[in-house]
Amino acid sequence: MLRRSKKGIKTAFKVKTNPLLLISLLLVIISGFGIYQAFNSVMQPVTVVVPTKDIDALEKISESDVAVKKIAKRDLHPLAYRSVEQVIGKYPRMPLTKGEPILNTKLLNTNDDLVETFETLKPNEVIIALDRDDVRIPSILKKGDLVTVMAVTPEGVLELGVGSKYLSASVSNIVADISSVSTKGSPAEEEVLLVCERNEGKKILQHSLTADIIYIMPEQPDYVLDYKK
Repeated sequence: MLRRSKKGIKTAFKVKTNPLLLISLLLVIISGFGIYQAFNSVMQPVTVVVPTKDIDALEKISESDVAVKKIAKRDLHPLAYRSVEQVIGKYPRMPLTKGEPILNTKLLNTNDDLVETFETLKPNEVIIALDRDDVRIPSILKKGDLVTVMAVTPEGVLELGVGSKYLSASVSNIVADISSVSTKGSPAEEEVLLVCERNEGKKILQHSLTADIIYIMPEQPDYVLDYKK
């Protein structure tokens, strides 16, 4: 609109504000921000650990065997490892394929000593698990000690598994994962692990079902027995 004044022609604009227009504009901005956030949340790059080569089951993972790889966040599996430190030194329970993210369900949840023991078993040896409630062991026993199993049965005392090796009184999932040698199902943390000759292992497991009690006797003559109740 033009207005005439003493100082000349003056231009004046009257702007009308439309509340609906402002609300629509605000909604567009909010919607755009939401779309950006949603896009960013699924497309944002994240790192996962992948093998740099095919890795066989029970092959110890070294630093050169793995690397980190970037993938879209939308493709991230909740069980995937995110840093190489989490997998170095562990053992796969199944073959790992080069380039595929390593999930924690693919690795054994166990300690190195037990896996290495399994790997060094002789062809005629097995690892057996005995119910801790049915076994008496001396507190002085340590991993690798030679032992004999004494089973107290209704028929008398039986000497079994001469020259067996004591592993531990707590077990991990490796026995269930790799070697189904126990007739009692999956081992629990209250079991005793022994390495013994295959046939003797079968006898021990069989008699453990009927024995009143089983003693793990150290074969070192200088040991003084102090049995745990």
